[in-house]
Amino acid sequence: MRNFFSRRSAITAALGLGASLAAPSVAQAASKRNSDHRSDRPESRKSATPTNDFTPENAAMLLIDHQIGTMSWTHSHDVEEVKKSALNLAKIATATEMPLVLTSSMEENIQGPLLPELEEIAPKAFADRIKRAGIVNAMHDENFAQAVRATRRKKIIIAGITTEVCVVFPVLQLLDEGYEVQVVTDASASFTKIGDDAALRRMEQAGAVISSTAQVVSELAVDWTTPRGQALAALLGLA
Repeated sequence: MRNFFSRRSAITAALGLGASLAAPSVAQAASKRNSDHRSDRPESRKSATPTNDFTPENAAMLLIDHQIGTMSWTHSHDVEEVKKSALNLAKIATATEMPLVLTSSMEENIQGPLLPELEEIAPKAFADRIKRAGIVNAMHDENFAQAVRATRRKKIIIAGITTEVCVVFPVLQLLDEGYEVQVVTDASASFTKIGDDAALRRMEQAGAVISSTAQVVSELAVDWTTPRGQALAALLGLA
């Protein structure tokens, strides 16, 4: 038996395996425990201020075809609630000095003019609105596309009538061009609920974030106790 252990010791020594076959020392075990413990912890604490939030300083608002005639065609949402949300978005953009781009399609026809309240809320954006001559995808209208790019913002908050026609296609193009997009669903509407749901799914699958007016105003407020937060809270009737 002594000869067997002597031969084993000689073999392991010759192969350089003596240390690896030996039991770990107390120090080695403690080091492993500390290493395992460190691996369970996050590498670093995340910043308290998120860097991917939409803010008035990095985002722009696009409101598409909130026209009297066009809105009367929709049946997916309560039209008065959609109107209220759309006007609130315009108020939010104006209150925070966020770039606001308005557009309409074929105002002289059955689609009719933009909601007149938009002129009261955002007179300059209303005066500068892009009047499209029937172009479905607003981003295919060079004047609208230039207005969007002129904001120099890569984060876009968008709503419009209808979701399944006038919102979905510019959103898909904006995503293709590298923009981050939030679609405000309660300020948009479609001919049918089925059509609206299908459009929302298509945009979400392409990478858009489906949001609501309350979510937008809360994200922009950050802190309800600040002057900006208090002003935005008043828009929601929270102050």
